[in-house]
Amino acid sequence: MEIPMPAPICLMENSPAGELRVQQEALRVLAEISQPVVVVAIAGLYRTGKSYLMNRLAGKRTGFSLGSTIQSHTKGIWMWCLPHPHPRQAGHTLVLLDTEGLGDVEKGDGKNDTWIFVLAVLLSSTLVYNSLGTINQQAMDQLHYVTELTERIKVKPAGGGSRGDMKVKPASKGVKVKTMGEGARKGMKAKPVGQGSRGDVKVKPASKGVKVKTTGEGARKGMKAKPVGQGSRGDVKVKPAGGGSRGDMKVKAAGEGGRRKGEDSAEFVRFFPAFVWAVRDFTLQLELDGREITEDAYLENALKLKPGSSEQDQLYNLPRKCIRQFFPGRKCFVFVQPAGWRDLPRLEELREAELEPEFREQVARFCHHVWETSEPKTIPGGHVVTGARLGNLAVTYVDAIRSGAVPCMESAVLALAQMENSAAVGEAVAAYEEQLGWRAALPTQSVQELLELHAQCEREALRAFMARAFKDEEQQYQRQLKDELDSKRAELCRRNEQASSDRCTAALLELSLELEERVCEGSYSVPGGYQRLLDDQREMVEKYQLVPEKGIMAAEVLQQFLKSKETVAQAVLQTDQSLTDKQREIEVERARAEAAEREAQLSQEMQARTEQLLQDQERSHQEHVQQLTAKMEEERRQLLAEQETALALKLQEQERLLCEGLRGQVAQLQQQIQNLTKEMSRPRRSRCVVC
Repeated sequence: MEIPMPAPICLMENSPAGELRVQQEALRVLAEISQPVVVVAIAGLYRTGKSYLMNRLAGKRTGFSLGSTIQSHTKGIWMWCLPHPHPRQAGHTLVLLDTEGLGDVEKGDGKNDTWIFVLAVLLSSTLVYNSLGTINQQAMDQLHYVTELTERIKVKPAGGGSRGDMKVKPASKGVKVKTMGEGARKGMKAKPVGQGSRGDVKVKPASKGVKVKTTGEGARKGMKAKPVGQGSRGDVKVKPAGGGSRGDMKVKAAGEGGRRKGEDSAEFVRFFPAFVWAVRDFTLQLELDGREITEDAYLENALKLKPGSSEQDQLYNLPRKCIRQFFPGRKCFVFVQPAGWRDLPRLEELREAELEPEFREQVARFCHHVWETSEPKTIPGGHVVTGARLGNLAVTYVDAIRSGAVPCMESAVLALAQMENSAAVGEAVAAYEEQLGWRAALPTQSVQELLELHAQCEREALRAFMARAFKDEEQQYQRQLKDELDSKRAELCRRNEQASSDRCTAALLELSLELEERVCEGSYSVPGGYQRLLDDQREMVEKYQLVPEKGIMAAEVLQQFLKSKETVAQAVLQTDQSLTDKQREIEVERARAEAAEREAQLSQEMQARTEQLLQDQERSHQEHVQQLTAKMEEERRQLLAEQETALALKLQEQERLLCEGLRGQVAQLQQQIQNLTKEMSRPRRSRCVVC
């Protein structure tokens, strides 16, 4: 469903007190989007031009607020839902999330920054990290949020599979984020250095031909700087609070963070997005050891690990190892300065021709890559996220943060499944009723016709349920649906019988009108009246049999009608003077035998109807089993494909580590690969318990 959205709206408001509030207007917009969503979020230091890139991804010059001063403009997380511009993603909605700039000196709350970053990771299918200058050690330090992901997020709930740590609640008006002490970095303070529009990191251009040293700056060996004019936007030099050393970052086993026992990076990767590093105002030549390299090679070179085990080496490796482990699918784009420094404050007003040609080409490549490669947002098992699901995920994660808990990804998925599966039951029942409204023409002429009608509607209802439901591992919701559909069938049978009974009764009343008048007039109270009565009744029955579309109650209603006239017939019989006592006895027995024959025929019809209903119950059961089996098989294929992708990425990382000579890291990764391979080969024993 295409949602007309001319401008972004706030998804999560971030108050000065650090309170995150999921906005009801945004949830209403998302609830209307039934299409799969491709979610692209951008994060990075404040005043680094994130909003400009998001506007370009939207195909617009304006939209997300840019601002032109040293103050952060975007607060909280803003959302823009648009039809996906790439033909390959037709039928998908592109959801752009522009996040509040990290490290804002006016806010001074690094813990709140971490939650903003965490939510960007959890909600997106592609995460763009935006930075200025070069990927050096300072840039790695500023991306310390990635080292805290395992402290701020857990994969599995404590104790296994319960969902007790995450409660499912409706979207709340205000969500207060309680910052947590474990492992969070102190707030980053910025020190202004002169004037400029977006200064966060002071990038000093090296003289022409001068090699950029790795010591202190962290740029990789062999990268040459190219001369830069006065257009650099390096204005603010960022230092950690307390003096600029990295000593406030507690050194843990590289890449481990606060990870729970038994959780390796493969489990996080199942939930995490693709990663794109956008380096703005890039001033270096892409050369290494005298040869030209790609942007991706530049990123991989910057992510190389040191082989040592000292605290300094671990500190150096920590952010790099986290990026490598949590974001195995990654890409890098570098951008030159878009225009002269005097024009930067009005960047969104500049015409294309006023932008640097190289910058225009770089932005076009960036947008094309994001549009073409960003996958729909999914949750483990390959379940596609729609707009409605995205809104529910946002509420679930923020509610967990508000409660002081560590957001648990599996619990969030299970909570989402609970909401979605309950909605799927309602949607399936609505589909049944809609199909019935189109197809039903009551009364039907046979039970078989009625049951075929029910089967068609049930089949469509099951399809609707299977299309939306997921992780209904014990088939709790499918059993609930089956109970609902069984009740619908019983109600349909009752309505069909009532419609048939009403039509038959009306037909008999009309056909018997003349006979009733004769009874009232005493026309049968004469000698030979009884035979005349019988003849008139037979004629009436013959006419009744010719009435079309009486339905399945025709025989039963006729039997009840004739039985109700037995008293009148007996009275006429007893007063008919033309009959002897013996003849009266014979007539009584004949009438009794005819009534018994009709009762026997009716009993046979009832028995046949019961057998048909039992057969339909078996058919219904098989229909549920068949569709459930197909869904379980599809989910198994999706899970296997997900695991194969994770395995391929781990093997790729293993090859990189071997090339770097880090055999200790290779051994650790090999254990993860073995665990994943073992998991992939384990037979799936999903039980089909629908009954």
